Amino acid sequence: MFHIVFNADENYIKYNAVLMMSIIKIALKQTCKQEATKISPPPPPQDSSEQGYCFHILSDSLSLCTQNKLQELEKELNALYPCRILIHFLSGEEFKDSPKWANHTNHLAYFRIKLASVLPQEIDRCLYLDIDMLVLQPLEELFALDLGENIAAVVLDCSNPYQEKRLKARDSTQADFVFPFRKEYFNTGFMLINLKKWRESQVESRALEFMRTFITRVGDQDILNAVIGKETLKLPPKWNFFINHFNAERLGRADNFCADESKNCLYGYTSKQYQESLRQIAIVHYTFLGAKPWENECKILDTAYLPLTYPYYATWWEIALQTPIFNQELKELLNNLKERALQDYAKALSGKLLQLETNYYCHIKNKISPLENELSQLQARMQKVEESQKIYGAKKRVQNHLNYKLGVVIVESQNIFKKVILPFRMARIVYLHKKQLKILQSLYALNPQLKPPALSRYSDLQEALSYQNSVFYQTGERFLNSCKQWFKGKFIKIL
Repeated sequence: MFHIVFNADENYIKYNAVLMMSIIKIALKQTCKQEATKISPPPPPQDSSEQGYCFHILSDSLSLCTQNKLQELEKELNALYPCRILIHFLSGEEFKDSPKWANHTNHLAYFRIKLASVLPQEIDRCLYLDIDMLVLQPLEELFALDLGENIAAVVLDCSNPYQEKRLKARDSTQADFVFPFRKEYFNTGFMLINLKKWRESQVESRALEFMRTFITRVGDQDILNAVIGKETLKLPPKWNFFINHFNAERLGRADNFCADESKNCLYGYTSKQYQESLRQIAIVHYTFLGAKPWENECKILDTAYLPLTYPYYATWWEIALQTPIFNQELKELLNNLKERALQDYAKALSGKLLQLETNYYCHIKNKISPLENELSQLQARMQKVEESQKIYGAKKRVQNHLNYKLGVVIVESQNIFKKVILPFRMARIVYLHKKQLKILQSLYALNPQLKPPALSRYSDLQEALSYQNSVFYQTGERFLNSCKQWFKGKFIKIL
């Protein structure tokens, strides 16, 4: 029998059933075609003389009801084409410290690392498939491939093969892991595995050790690429054809999609390889930049804000509604999706507009930020200029006023001796003040620029005003005013 392995939990079993149904329908169609043309079918794998498929489901837990449904599904599918469905329960405990795949609540994806120890030892080859796939062509050609000494046959992942891929070590003292064969980085959603070679190479133990040593970014995919990446046979993309291939142009990536078009590409295959596979897609993978078939297509919008529809969405539902045991459940899901279509589109459009607003804000901010920096620098320079142009000395000028000078000697003349000589001291102050004033006036006449500015322009004006309000200044001012009033200024003139 051909052995095919899946990972599925309670929520994904019905989608797993659709994938198994697509495999059986294609096998049945191929058998009818061979009988009609009397062509002998290809021989089964060496490990079994029995024709048909054996489906292995790796899971952490399934309800008894779901297990019974799978038994009923096996009977229905077996009536169409020979097949078996086996369930293998594993624990995700040893993967708990590793990152979960996007939108996943468990570590189920890591279970494929352990599939060789789960499957019976007599099985030498198996095909691993992700649940979000649909088989469109017979798989006999795939199982007949000569793997040679390779551990697995794989298809490249949808990622730039020219960009460095690096993983951080859990121990900060240890060096990062840099993928030495980044152009060979493959997608683990599809693997035709040479189980004998997998076991001989101790892939499981090496993968678990790598997981404990490095922090992965893309879950078990990073792990398996690091462990077996250089021991894989690269197949054409038709065996794992991503739906984002159909959406590239609508997402603005058609001009540099393949590796021979640009180093800023999204795909490691050449344009020729891509076009050849496009004409003969064998397995379509509903992943990367597109809604799952069991989600509304309007969940993701293109650059024109229209639902990102793509081929094979309707095909999946055609198979889903024919899937025994689960078809009624799936029909209810489809009706529910149709009822929610407008609501989901509104939500997606709202998210798109919010993203547009955020991007516009970031764009404007990036434009304004340099201007803000220049303005800040200009303000700092202006502040320095202003600081350099500040005028000080108002306090000194007030202290040089005749009012202040006379007030000081009057207030400080407290004893008899000082009071006796006070008139002589005051006369001397007035004389020197007038002499100084006369000299300054002469200088100002020769060079007007030497004339000091108004007191109000000084930076220490407030300090100067405090001196004008002091007891010294006020005393001197009262003295001069009284002299003018009582003697009409003659006393000052004589002095």
